[in-house]
Amino acid sequence: MCDLLKIVILFLSFVSTHVFAQLDLELDSDDNHVITYEVVEDTIQIQIEVLNDFILDLDSNGNLESNDNFVYIMIDRNSNDAIDLGSSTDLFFTYDSSKTNGICAGYISTPQDLSPCSPSGSRAIVKIRSTATSSTPHVVYDFFIPTNELEFGGKEALCGQVSIKIHSAGNAVSASATFPEQIDDELYYVNPSNTIKLFPEATILLPSGESAPEGGSVAVCVGDRLELNSDYPEDEYEWFDENAPSFSFSQNTYALVKNIKTTYYFVELKDTNNPFCYYTDTVFVNLQDESICNGAYKFPNVVTPNADGINDIFELILGAEDLDDWDWTGARLKIYNRWGLSVYQSSKDLPGRPYWDCREETGSYVPSGTYFYTFNLPNSSTVINGFFTVFSDR
Repeated sequence: MCDLLKIVILFLSFVSTHVFAQLDLELDSDDNHVITYEVVEDTIQIQIEVLNDFILDLDSNGNLESNDNFVYIMIDRNSNDAIDLGSSTDLFFTYDSSKTNGICAGYISTPQDLSPCSPSGSRAIVKIRSTATSSTPHVVYDFFIPTNELEFGGKEALCGQVSIKIHSAGNAVSASATFPEQIDDELYYVNPSNTIKLFPEATILLPSGESAPEGGSVAVCVGDRLELNSDYPEDEYEWFDENAPSFSFSQNTYALVKNIKTTYYFVELKDTNNPFCYYTDTVFVNLQDESICNGAYKFPNVVTPNADGINDIFELILGAEDLDDWDWTGARLKIYNRWGLSVYQSSKDLPGRPYWDCREETGSYVPSGTYFYTFNLPNSSTVINGFFTVFSDR
């Protein structure tokens, strides 16, 4: 099971994408092509890079021929291993062609022309530009397809099935690159096909509702609820821990932290109809002792640095004790913003209790928002952490 672990622990469970950004998930590739994709709300963005093509030749006569750049994206919703045109429900999506059946009822005739597709809302863009893959400007296609158009069998599913044909001008049409590789030169094909995820990557959420920060472990207590970040279709959920990595202890959409020694919890969501379709995530944990979980060390959930004398600073809440009289040797407080960037850390060499006045190192107040803290307990190797909110009008 360890070979399956894919640590996708995101500090912010929000995915921001842009047509010029490098996409997160690889669909397929060879020496001359890179195909990636990303799930953004109810749309799949598929990006196709043609690394060895530096000239964009668009169709001018309505016929896709050897002197044209074009792409076919094909999806078989009838699961009959064949593209059905006409009045069938199969989808046939091309870039720069005459009007076609299926997803797109329009086409693009110039690199800047964006012809809207009706009624499904699909669209496509092609430009010569550089990317993170190659700094040399090359042909890059971006397709935006509604998720429900790729649902295999026309029902809710975790993954879809996609085949892609890419043609560069100057080559014979039969010499087009196919992904996955095809055994013949049929114009339309869907078998074999690539599996494409229709939902965002799985992210385990903590009891606070936030995802774990990148790197390191998070403090948890027995009974804490861990659950996934998205409402996936009802399929097969399995939760594992370090002690039994091959035995699932929960088949629910969530898992409760157990009173056992383990360094991680791992979830796998599988599509029962597609063995190549699964989502995984891992969260590394540090099980706290009972006294800490019962509030022996507690920080506020909200800080308001407005100089009214109430919750102006972020510090421990310990009742009426005089915190300055404690032995704070080895205690250290670190604060991170919602992007996981450090905004403050106390020094181990300074006496007195660690606290944060909601200021950056420059002395200016931080903006309102969600922050994450880690606190090394004094004279101990134990670390606690959590989220809190700053409301500031400074």
